[in-house]
Amino acid sequence: MLAREALLWAALPAALALWVQIAAPHALWALPLWLLAALVLFLFRDPEREVPPHPLGVVAPADGRVERIEGEAADPFLERTARRIVIRMRPWGPFVVRAPIEGRVVERWLRPCAEGGCGRRYAIWLQTDEKDDVVLVLDEPARWRRPVCLTGVGERVGQGQRCGYVRFGGRVEVWVPRNARLDVGPGSRVRAGSTILATLVHD
Repeated sequence: MLAREALLWAALPAALALWVQIAAPHALWALPLWLLAALVLFLFRDPEREVPPHPLGVVAPADGRVERIEGEAADPFLERTARRIVIRMRPWGPFVVRAPIEGRVVERWLRPCAEGGCGRRYAIWLQTDEKDDVVLVLDEPARWRRPVCLTGVGERVGQGQRCGYVRFGGRVEVWVPRNARLDVGPGSRVRAGSTILATLVHD
């Protein structure tokens, strides 16, 4: 499958390629533009993923590698002590971001980034039916690579459901409750919607 955004990004090189192919004396002159359009379609692919049957599992929101894990960190969004999982997305895609849990979107924030390497932070507060709070954060690597959130406050999302994307990759974070059991470590390769990052614990 293709992300809807692929059509927009591929339209310009495809249109130019078609114009060059018609106007130029040699059709091969349009080949680089056709290749560029094909590359864009590849980068913005949206592969189907099978969500594991683990209702208390927190799945990876993006394809990439676990860059850092903090066992006890100050959650700046919910003002609590929580576990922080930082994932570096792959630069060659996919760029789709998926919901780590099933639940309701309680709130969304747009805040400046306090750390280096990003501009602004797009955060989504998700809450399960059991009142477990998970925060998904999309960092903006550059203004032209601004993340897009596809869910609004009050909406319900399914685990592994497509809820946004980050153009040409970036960094995403997942904040889970302090008592959640971690199932990955630094350096782990993860797949969006398939890899279990952590397991929510109910006493």
